[in-house]
Amino acid sequence: MIRSLDQEKCIGCGTCMKSCPLDVFRVHALPAVASPCSAACPIHNNIRGYHAALQLGSVEQAVALSWKSNPLAAVTGRVCPHFCEAKCSRNSVDSAVNIGGIERFLGDRALEAPTEPVKKKHVAPVAVVGSGPAGLTCAAELAREGFSVTVFEAQEEPGGMLRYGIPEYRLPAEVLTKLIEKLHAMGVHFRCGQRLGSDFQLEQLKKQGYKAVMLGLGAGVARRSPAEGADGAQVMYGLEFLQAVRTRTIREVSGKALVVGGGDVAMDVAQSLARLGAESVLVASLESEGEMPAFRHNIEDARRLGVRFSPSSSVRKIVRDGDRIAEIDMMRCASVFDAQGRFAPVMDEATTWTENADLVVFAIGQACDLTGVPQDVLTRRGMAADDVTGQTAIPWIFAAGDAVTGPSSVASAVGGGKRAANGILTYLRGGDMSLLKAWDMPVTPELESPEKHKRVTREEGRLLPAASEDGHFMELYAGLRHEQVLGESFRCLTCGSKANIEHPDDCMTCFGCEMGCPTGAIYVDPIKEDWPKALAPLPESD
Repeated sequence: MIRSLDQEKCIGCGTCMKSCPLDVFRVHALPAVASPCSAACPIHNNIRGYHAALQLGSVEQAVALSWKSNPLAAVTGRVCPHFCEAKCSRNSVDSAVNIGGIERFLGDRALEAPTEPVKKKHVAPVAVVGSGPAGLTCAAELAREGFSVTVFEAQEEPGGMLRYGIPEYRLPAEVLTKLIEKLHAMGVHFRCGQRLGSDFQLEQLKKQGYKAVMLGLGAGVARRSPAEGADGAQVMYGLEFLQAVRTRTIREVSGKALVVGGGDVAMDVAQSLARLGAESVLVASLESEGEMPAFRHNIEDARRLGVRFSPSSSVRKIVRDGDRIAEIDMMRCASVFDAQGRFAPVMDEATTWTENADLVVFAIGQACDLTGVPQDVLTRRGMAADDVTGQTAIPWIFAAGDAVTGPSSVASAVGGGKRAANGILTYLRGGDMSLLKAWDMPVTPELESPEKHKRVTREEGRLLPAASEDGHFMELYAGLRHEQVLGESFRCLTCGSKANIEHPDDCMTCFGCEMGCPTGAIYVDPIKEDWPKALAPLPESD
């Protein structure tokens, strides 16, 4: 039988659990040491926990753990750049676990599962202003704690930037519809067409009985270009264009298109233009190709659609012939950042050329509409809120998302929404806000002896054809199938966990665990039972 399991040597990789035919071992996934993937995630998802559940074949438990960790998993599983995968220990063995694919699968399952209404435990109602990722996350977290939550949204449908700023080939409308329906089933109320500063004021909400307000105001205002001719016809701005596509106001595009910008909004615009029938699409960015802030996979997706790139380029002037764009004067950008890494473009006015385009779309950054936000909460760039609690200078007002951090990822906004919800929960319960601390779990060290792990090919979702019908884009990537998800979960090394001999009496002394343990932490006694006393060897005499 198994004589010992050295916890100092054990790295919690789960090899013993996966190889034991008699289910002797278990891996405990909630120790006080974080896995590298969870530490890198802005939400600090319980990745290790739901992977361990999948390894035991418990999809239902994995779905429950995922939903508790991140109610927007179906969204982040599709649109997040997956910072977690960059830090996955599996990279030193072969390639990262497809954490994003697993997250999407579990998130979709969570949205399909029946939802029981949550019993109200608190009389204090809470208002959430903005239904983007931060607002929806905060609403979900508070609703499951038994609070009555009302979400105020300026647009006609909830979703914020998720609905109006991300193309459907990345985030189908159906996913958002299911998410909103699930939150509604939990008791969250939505009031759309309500804009802060014009349709209501924060003080009005307080007078109506709301005991706390969370401002989840996204960066939904496009920054304007100072270039001459940029305010005329055939010129649009990134978010304006994407919203027009999502609402079917724009169903097709003809002629040549120029996209100005190097971020992910610019990549979304470029791909949308190509899908809607543009003759050609050129992306001009101040940054060199290696400096472009867009995530690499979005750039490659654009290339696959035939999008061309003009790095280190700036629009100098849009020359017009009446309302028509005659040509676009371009200029080389010598450098984008100064010696301290600050944004400070330097132009090379000696290097100029012209481009031709029938449509120009500027995607050069976003800002927040802070109309109606009290001056005590504002800073020069947005809103000021505590990093841990989301609380502002006005105690009953909390804030999270792009208006606090500046334009960032959906995952960052989800993480901010969770922290704000926890802050509101503590505030309304009369707790000590100073006791809430930043996430600071120690992270498990780098994987030891990666060469001892078997190399296994990573499972991927299929790349689907770039299909479009009546301005509606079909999803670009298919999700992982059930068997692929289970296979990927077994590639997870559940870093930072520890194995435990859960059922020692089932051991049949096959030595598989000892031989397979990459760190030599397991010792199997070659004799299953202790010697009967009558047969025990006599001690050696001196």
